[in-house]
Amino acid sequence: MFRGTVVALSVSLLVMAGLAAPAQATQPSAKKFSSCAKLLDKYPNGVARNKKARNRIVKQGFERPKVSKALYKRNGARLDRDGDGVMCEQEKKSLQPVELKFDWGFARVNQVDAPSPGQCVDVPVQFDIRNSSNLPIGLRLYIEDDFDNPIGYFPMTEDLPDGVNSNYKFVLCGQDWTTPPFIANGIGQDLKAATPGTYNFVVQEFSFGGVRPESAPYQLGG
Repeated sequence: MFRGTVVALSVSLLVMAGLAAPAQATQPSAKKFSSCAKLLDKYPNGVARNKKARNRIVKQGFERPKVSKALYKRNGARLDRDGDGVMCEQEKKSLQPVELKFDWGFARVNQVDAPSPGQCVDVPVQFDIRNSSNLPIGLRLYIEDDFDNPIGYFPMTEDLPDGVNSNYKFVLCGQDWTTPPFIANGIGQDLKAATPGTYNFVVQEFSFGGVRPESAPYQLGG
């Protein structure tokens, strides 16, 4: 009786092993890329061996690469030509100011890298006034996401003289926060965390006829 049980158990284990072996054999391996051009089609910022290599290259002014030990092991010998632990690293692209044109002139805001959690950054705002007589009775500026959640808010109600006016800024923070109370209404503005991505730069013109908004895409790097 016991002998038969042992034989049956042995057969069951062999069957299970036979079933498991093909599953292990079909596990996908990391893709092989023949060139940086091919790799960048899939991973436009390159690929790092580990987080340490990624963080080091970002501090040196490069775009943030994907981290994959498997991809690096398969391709690093060919594609990591300087041996720094990152394949096909890409220099950070310069973020140009965003500009909106009005009949009174231009409003411009700098594009910057997103702040880290717990940190805030100043984002310069510039008004280039060509005809102050065409200014509305008030301006309000936002940087907001696609769901109209503001990450930056700038109330602007004072008169601006002709010429370039540069002493203004947004404050963007890496966490949700509320601005100090405004003099006009005594309450603050709730703002969402500024994380890397594409947002909208919005300028609202206030006049006796109503509110007219204008917007343009705004990029936060990181």
